[in-house]
Amino acid sequence: MEELLAVANWFGSGLCHQWDSHSYSINGVPLCLCARCTGTYLGVLLTLVVLALRTRGRVQMPRAPYLFAFVIFFVMWAGDGVNSLLSSMRGAPFLYPPQNLFRLTTGMLMGIALGSLAFVILNSLLTSPALDKAVPPLFTRGREFVLLLALGAGTVALINTQWDWLLYPVTTMLLVAMVGVNSIIWFGFLSSLYANPTERTVMRRNLVLSLILTLVLLSGIALSRLMSGVTYEPPM
Repeated sequence: MEELLAVANWFGSGLCHQWDSHSYSINGVPLCLCARCTGTYLGVLLTLVVLALRTRGRVQMPRAPYLFAFVIFFVMWAGDGVNSLLSSMRGAPFLYPPQNLFRLTTGMLMGIALGSLAFVILNSLLTSPALDKAVPPLFTRGREFVLLLALGAGTVALINTQWDWLLYPVTTMLLVAMVGVNSIIWFGFLSSLYANPTERTVMRRNLVLSLILTLVLLSGIALSRLMSGVTYEPPM
């Protein structure tokens, strides 16, 4: 299991500063991503999985109230990050003492927003609209949105307990999220280059290329960070 921690930390170093003070520690071991990145990546992964299981057919962008909620999530996420930065600068004013729970929560909300938008884009690339039906918006009845908020809140509450047994399950989920989410981004980009991205051969090729590009890019960043001796320390 130590190999799992090593691999997760390796890929995490290609995505995150990994400050111990900004990260949850479980069983005395800091997670491979800071609290904000942990929430964001798990939020995106959770959203994509839930929507893929519960959505049938093509959908379009959600209605204005949901988009407004996404804007609120972004403001909370960015505002908490700015507040955290200001609190570390001597003499700078800040609104409240930063906490990892706030970082994790705002990251989760941002992940739900990003995952929802990413799902709509992927859905539009990989599905065809029915000719006799209007394309419905995402979250037509709102149940999926409420479900995502509930699952996100449960995930945040569980991680915040920092129970020792959570170390390997959470690390596994983060590893899947890091590789999976970045692969999906590449997959969406590669699919957009084809006139018929749903063709089986094209999809198989794009899936393989997406995974390779993700592993190479993250490993390249992690390796350059290691070879250059760069260590990210929180500002004093």
